[in-house]
Amino acid sequence: MSGSEQINLDASEYQARLHELWRRAWPREVPRQPSYPFGEIPLSEYFRRWARLQPDRPALIFYGNELTYAELDSLSDRMALLLASCGVERGDRVVVFLPNCPQFLIAFYGILKLGAVFVPVNPLYKTHEFAHQVVDAGAEIIIALDQLMDIVRAVADRTGLRRFIVTSFADVLMALISRACARGAPINGGAPAPDLTRHPRAYWAPGATHKPVPRDPGRGSDRR
Repeated sequence: MSGSEQINLDASEYQARLHELWRRAWPREVPRQPSYPFGEIPLSEYFRRWARLQPDRPALIFYGNELTYAELDSLSDRMALLLASCGVERGDRVVVFLPNCPQFLIAFYGILKLGAVFVPVNPLYKTHEFAHQVVDAGAEIIIALDQLMDIVRAVADRTGLRRFIVTSFADVLMALISRACARGAPINGGAPAPDLTRHPRAYWAPGATHKPVPRDPGRGSDRR
């Protein structure tokens, strides 16, 4: 028996052992197989269907403000259209450099609806970590939080990034407050709610290159 066959056999035995332990510990009341109420269709199509079935149900709550399934479906449709207008096509990588916020889900479903590839990057990454993942993904477009743009700019000339979509917490919070006011929900404070339901801002990065990024943990180790 060759070494590669022995490795494969060992891996198979290991997986079989794991599955046996999994079978013994599996709760009786939990189904063993996944359920597909709408069939085996893309995740984005599942979301569309749930948005039609329960349009007014909250999809997420951010700092006490709700975004419904119908609203998230509409905003992610607009994100898909925006990405398409930026030249993103099926199979292209789109970097998402965002913390937990509504824009993360809007970007996620928008990218899936377009048929592109969702590339999340940890918002805690420093410059060398960020650059390595972007170069490895081969992405040319990014959706980023404004507070993280210093990291993006610091390595933009060492990545293939050519287009930038920048958003902020203020964008979504004011938009959610505006919608809540329209629904008649009580809102604390008297600040006017501007119309922030337009497309996110898109920025160009002229002169970006596809130069490989050397793996140097000491370079750019601190955020600027």
